Amino acid sequence: EQELDGWTQQLRVCSGSVFDKYFSLSIVSSVLSEKNLNDFLEEIDDKSASAEKLKKFQEEAKLHLLLKRLLYNPGGLGLRTQQLENLLIVLLDLTEDITAVRLLNLDNLDSQTVVLGLEILKIIPKEERVEFLTRIFGSTKNIYRSTWLMDEITSQTVEYEEGSEYQKTKLPYGNLFTIEEITNLNKVWVEKIKKAAENKSLKSESRLDIILSRWKKWGSEEAVRQYVAKLLETNDGLFFLLKAYHHREKIHKELIEEFVDISKVDDKVKRLDVSSLEREKAEIIELYVRS
Repeated sequence: EQELDGWTQQLRVCSGSVFDKYFSLSIVSSVLSEKNLNDFLEEIDDKSASAEKLKKFQEEAKLHLLLKRLLYNPGGLGLRTQQLENLLIVLLDLTEDITAVRLLNLDNLDSQTVVLGLEILKIIPKEERVEFLTRIFGSTKNIYRSTWLMDEITSQTVEYEEGSEYQKTKLPYGNLFTIEEITNLNKVWVEKIKKAAENKSLKSESRLDIILSRWKKWGSEEAVRQYVAKLLETNDGLFFLLKAYHHREKIHKELIEEFVDISKVDDKVKRLDVSSLEREKAEIIELYVRS
């Protein structure tokens, strides 16, 4: 499957040597006090209050320290299952303008949240994990981060099942679920995407390209084609689609073409009066023509 450069490398922050680095990081307790941590954890039963606390940590430049502390030993926090669920949902739903300070070259808020999600799943009893993750998918609003989490779980499970004993040691989350459980969870995720497509909330996602790729992989290519065709019925939908495939000063037509005859996009672009468009949209159209 053809994907954007760097997606696989970016996604697999939980594997191999990169994973190990998360847990060799020192915890700067003198900067993030136990009181800071405990004050946050005391609010975890209230998701709205927890979200406000996270925003405050960001304003004080302590969000990355909090995430490091949570990653260090989530099992030692003494949280109940419902509280762990709230914690993960609040982190998945953090707004796009909140970005944690990088700990590693590959590290950002998204990757920290995914790793923490996987660590939390290790704490949850095996017989409860499917239902736990199903509830997460039913509650979280951020589809891109939940997609990343689902993809990491899926990839590691498949690789674990098919790998040698040595390879299995490099997959810290490969045995969280069975293949059958992953298949069912993929279906749960696809239903979430279908609902988001129907209520048009997919248009608020920053990485539609990745979401469509996984929708095709775990669901139906025809369903994705129908969604893209619907987008192309309006100029706003066209701009949204092109922007989703804009990476490294290029619009990747070859990836768009997985879901639509590119000549239909060309025809729609040719009919636009670029001089009448606002600057950002005009630039997207001009880039498409050059790509």
